[in-house]
Amino acid sequence: MRGRTHGHRPHSRAYSVFILGLVVAFPLLMVFVVVPRVEEHNARQWALQREAEERAAEVERLRFASAFQTGDLSAIARFCRSEIEAILPYTHWAMALSAGPDRLDAFVHRSQRLDSLHRFTCSPDGIAEARLEHPLATAIRARQAAALEAESGVENADYRSPPELWGELLAKLQRADAGVRRIELVVLPGHEAYLTRWTRRQDGDVVSTTEPADVPEFPSLASDLPPPDGLAQREATRWSASVDAAFELLRRELPPDARIAQARFDDDGIRLALRGPMPGLAAAYGSIEFDAYGEIVDWLYPYDEPPGFGCATGIELAELRRRFDAACARLGCRPESHFSIADYACGQGREQGAWSLYLQSY
Repeated sequence: MRGRTHGHRPHSRAYSVFILGLVVAFPLLMVFVVVPRVEEHNARQWALQREAEERAAEVERLRFASAFQTGDLSAIARFCRSEIEAILPYTHWAMALSAGPDRLDAFVHRSQRLDSLHRFTCSPDGIAEARLEHPLATAIRARQAAALEAESGVENADYRSPPELWGELLAKLQRADAGVRRIELVVLPGHEAYLTRWTRRQDGDVVSTTEPADVPEFPSLASDLPPPDGLAQREATRWSASVDAAFELLRRELPPDARIAQARFDDDGIRLALRGPMPGLAAAYGSIEFDAYGEIVDWLYPYDEPPGFGCATGIELAELRRRFDAACARLGCRPESHFSIADYACGQGREQGAWSLYLQSY
């Protein structure tokens, strides 16, 4: 009987050791060679990107600095007007302007509050933005209160087109004498006219005069000082990292019977869709938007269908908060967490609304 021959793999122990070596060496190769090189490559790319951004910022700064070097107020005004209007998505009437050799400030409405203005400061360093109280805020509030008490609708007159302040500024600067250091223009409540304040250097002194002469003084438009010398500044809120503050704002501002079909908390605003009809909204749905300062940008813009992925039906604010807290608990977050996404919607094929929450990764 022929015996059975057993196969034998040559060097089987050496082969096993080789495979084991690969298994051990590969993670070490990744940890000590590949990953550090990838991180080094990414660090170089980030450094190159930062350098490019810094070079671009320096070029931009030099462009602004050169525009102010001549001290020509008319040229500065034309340059700054072009730069500021390039930022705005559509035409905004200037409600106040201040021009001097070191900076130009332009004030526009960017919300529905008439006693609040958004300031663009154009200087040798570039453009800076802030939200401040209107320099004539007291007079504006008094006018609104009187109109509300009389139910006369006078407040609507403030929506008429104001004087074309940029054109008025340029015309005045062309006729200005050499002693002018600053000129400030402010549109009056009602938009029928505007005030002008000249600041001149005369015989070594700085003298300010207002036109017309019998109007009250107003705070400096070119000062970053607090009142009474400057304007009260409003603080911005990052709503996606301040959910408690966002819900408190909605509690104060929304109608008591509001039913929310969609909600979104962003860094710079809160956007809602409400289910109609309701007082002030005859349509099936209406959108509301608040900016970073908690001021109303859009109020009950009508829609026949839910905007975006809004729900067909709406829920009360208390229920919206309850669902947020439940979603946050599942995610392991807190109301003060910073969210990259904080959306309440229904989405395709979903009847019940739900929150989509994602935390910022940095």
